[in-house]
Amino acid sequence: MFMLSFMVAGYVLALSCIASGADAPGAVAEADIQPCLEKIRSTVASLGSDQAQERREAYKRLGILRATVCDELLSSLKSQKGRYDYSFGGKTEQVITAIGFNRFPQAIPILADMISFELDWKSTLPQALHRAPIQFYPAAQALDRIGGDRVIEAMLAKIRTTSEDKTLKLCTWVLDRQLGRGYVAQAAVERAAQVTSFGEKAQENLLKALEFMKTQCRLEIPSEYRAFLEEADRIAQQDRKKRQAEGKDGKGVGAQEGK
Repeated sequence: MFMLSFMVAGYVLALSCIASGADAPGAVAEADIQPCLEKIRSTVASLGSDQAQERREAYKRLGILRATVCDELLSSLKSQKGRYDYSFGGKTEQVITAIGFNRFPQAIPILADMISFELDWKSTLPQALHRAPIQFYPAAQALDRIGGDRVIEAMLAKIRTTSEDKTLKLCTWVLDRQLGRGYVAQAAVERAAQVTSFGEKAQENLLKALEFMKTQCRLEIPSEYRAFLEEADRIAQQDRKKRQAEGKDGKGVGAQEGK
C-alpha cells in the first residue's frame, strides 16, 4: 500500500507539471487534474478486486498511465532545450524533479547529457540561501533517485568521455552513491581504469574519478555563491558586533552595568 501511495504521489507531481505546461507546477489546483486523479484512485482500488480479469485490466491501465506520464515529461524537457529555466523552483527543475521522483529509466540518456545543468541562485536569491552543493544540479539528483545498472553504466561511460571537470565530479558523485560509497565504489572504478581496451583519456578520467571518491565526493558550491555567503556572513558579524556595542542584544554596555 505504501508503494501505491508513493506511485500516486509521483503521478500527481508529474501531472501538475504537465497540466500547467511546466510554467508554474506548484500553482496547479487539484481541481485541474481531478478527473485524472479519480481515474488513478479507481484503477488502484481495482488492483484489490476479487476478479482476476479486473485486476489485470487495472494493472494494464496503470502501465499505460505511467508510460504516458513519462512521454509527456520527456517531451516537455526536450522542448525546453536551448531555453532552460535556471531558477530554483522553475519549470526545468520541476520537470526534472518529477522525472526523478517517478524513477523513469527512459530519461537516463537525456539526464546524463544535462548532468552539469546548474541552477542560478541569483535568479531566486531568497530561496537559494543554505543550499547544499548537489542542490544546484537537479539532473544529478534525478539520476541518483532513478538508480540501477543503467545509471551506473551511463555514469561510467560519461566519466570516460567527458572533458569537463564538473561533469566528471557529478557523474562520480552519482556513481559513488549507487555503488554504496567507499570501498565498493572505488574498487569498481579502479577495475574499470585497468581495462586495456579503453583509451588513455578514458583511463585518465577514471583515475581522476577514483581520486575524487577518496575525498568522499565532496562537491563545491559555485564560487560566486560562496563569495556571496562569505560576504553575507561578514556583514552579519559586523551587525552583531555593532548591536553588542550598543547593548541592543543584552550583551553590551547595559548588560555589563548590571553586573
